[in-house]
Amino acid sequence: MILRLLSVLLVSICFSFAWAKSVEVTGYGFIENNNIADARNVAIEDAKRVAIEQLFGTYISARTETNNFKIASEKIYSTAKGKLDSYVIIEESKYDDNTFKVNIAATIDQKAVRAHVDNQLNRYNWLKKPRIIFSSSQVSGRDRSNLQNAFDTALKKALLQSGFTLLSSDVETPIYASFILTSNLESSVVSDEYQGIKIKTTNY
Repeated sequence: MILRLLSVLLVSICFSFAWAKSVEVTGYGFIENNNIADARNVAIEDAKRVAIEQLFGTYISARTETNNFKIASEKIYSTAKGKLDSYVIIEESKYDDNTFKVNIAATIDQKAVRAHVDNQLNRYNWLKKPRIIFSSSQVSGRDRSNLQNAFDTALKKALLQSGFTLLSSDVETPIYASFILTSNLESSVVSDEYQGIKIKTTNY
């Protein structure tokens, strides 16, 4: 019984570590009226925000309507920074006469932050299905090529009808995609005989 509990505990610990992510980032705070303490606090909060943005910027961009991205990202970053597990200040100093700089190592529970991000996107109706880059494989043979094209067309239509946004792999764009989907039909030839008749079937 004890060994079983230890095994469960070890699995839980390993799973937690897999979701935890550490990043080193820099934040800045404006020094107003020579108030270093306030500028330091602002710099720490800025660094926390940068840590969230560094890990989840692409994730948020790929799931947010373009016209909502700026307001959505600002809202999410400002609230999600409170989800940091812990942080350690590596270095802090005046960057110049008007700016205080802080370098931190932040540990983030990616599962908790991702759940928070999805909750915010759903709450404010900002969530959309992930963008996908669709890439077709080059195939040889006229019949196989025609079948591949027909399959790709049907698949694209189904994805679009389901609300996904498709991006072409041939066009450069600043818009992030969550996945690259490559379509490739594989075929196999099966030979059989029925009542003296030889039958050859191609399966895809």
